[in-house]
Amino acid sequence: MNDNHSETLTGHIEVDFPEYLDPPGEPFELLASWLKRAVRLGVREPLAMALATSTNAGQPSIRTVALAELTTESLIFTSHASSRKGQEALANPRVAALFYWRETSEQVCIRGSIQCLEETVADRLWQQRPLATHAMSVASRQSRRLGDVEGLRRTALQLTEDAPLPRPATYRAFEIQPFDIEFWANGNDRLHERLLFSRQGSGWAVSRLQP
Repeated sequence: MNDNHSETLTGHIEVDFPEYLDPPGEPFELLASWLKRAVRLGVREPLAMALATSTNAGQPSIRTVALAELTTESLIFTSHASSRKGQEALANPRVAALFYWRETSEQVCIRGSIQCLEETVADRLWQQRPLATHAMSVASRQSRRLGDVEGLRRTALQLTEDAPLPRPATYRAFEIQPFDIEFWANGNDRLHERLLFSRQGSGWAVSRLQP
């Protein structure tokens, strides 16, 4: 019954997860380790994170964003505050996020609260973005209806320079502070290894979940 392939045959289950039986006291060092390993093993888009937000009325939406920074207590990404995700995050701070790495048959599920950080953080992360991304980020009014495709393209091309452009006022950094993080690894005999960290006061409670 044992097989080193995952159910979809696109990934493998040979990646070790020793923390499943000997959990650490907090999840962020483990998450950093998984991210580094995903990069090392050649996972495509290891920093891609599905982000779910919702309106005050509970209408959900989801999209993929790129993790910009992982701190010892939060995850940070950037986006335009005027976009749908930005507006929903500001109106309803409860969010969920998911990393899924097909190549290693692993995923990390996160639930938490979100806040918009000070503009100095957005300035720093804007400067770290590739120059090739600046022009369209400045020209675009993210999530608004687009009538003239070529007009927007021309505007972005006219803005293209060999030096960084000023950060748009709407381009902000958002921080997710998790209240639970679940690590999931595809195990032998369908005994998937699930390790849940739940915020408890200033610390974390850790438990294994049945597959």
